[in-house]
Amino acid sequence: MGFRWEVNVSAIAAGRKPAAAWKRLAQTLHDAEAALTRRGFELERENGSWFLPFRLDAEALVEAYLKDDFETALIPLRDALHGLEDTVELFTQILDRARVELPGASSTPLSTVGR
Repeated sequence: MGFRWEVNVSAIAAGRKPAAAWKRLAQTLHDAEAALTRRGFELERENGSWFLPFRLDAEALVEAYLKDDFETALIPLRDALHGLEDTVELFTQILDRARVELPGASSTPLSTVGR
């Protein structure tokens, strides 16, 4: 379980192989990759997206349900959400670089967070 940050590759390089262009750029983002890795993200090299995993303990969720108190059981989710908040600036810098370095990149929203 986790959050994935991926780029809308069709907005990057119209008429060219946009997924390949993004993947090549993503593999050159060493400083960003190091900073994101320190924050728990994993670079998915096959598509150039980043994944922030977290784990909810099933037994803790059952116990939380029975006690109607989810605060402790959802700590990993809260921590992951704070991790996303802490990386907004990094991802913005990545998108800014993509807009400069990739032919055909536009001001179209280039990313999504989810899954």
